[in-house]
Amino acid sequence: MKSVSILLPWGLLAVATAFSAAYTLPVSAHHSAAMFDASKTVEHKGTVKSFLWNNPHCLLVLGVRDEKGEPQDYSYEFDGPGYLVRNGWTRTTLKPGDEITVTSNPLIDGGRGGKLVDVTLADGRRLSAAPKLFTPSEKDKAQ
Repeated sequence: MKSVSILLPWGLLAVATAFSAAYTLPVSAHHSAAMFDASKTVEHKGTVKSFLWNNPHCLLVLGVRDEKGEPQDYSYEFDGPGYLVRNGWTRTTLKPGDEITVTSNPLIDGGRGGKLVDVTLADGRRLSAAPKLFTPSEKDKAQ
């Protein structure tokens, strides 16, 4: 029985370490939104260069012409597909070459891009990029 009592503290330590890692790793892997100025919004019109439909965040690269007419790439980060589908988005909502208008919270450092707030498509539809909480339907509540 001596060997069991010696191993028990080490076993508890291993279990505690595993639980600690499980709860801290997801938090440390995610970043802050501190790089965006949530108190401001800016609007840019441009051409979609690429749209990545990925978890945990989607990414849009928009070609925008500056005051001199020179092309500039702007990068916009926003929530993942799980949130966007609730707002009417699909993986094919934006395609390279689409002309759109973007509203975003700009980068604090003045860089080209920001956190996407919404997109106005060429047909006038406006799609929000803000998370929309799941609201169960009556059917869901009955189950």
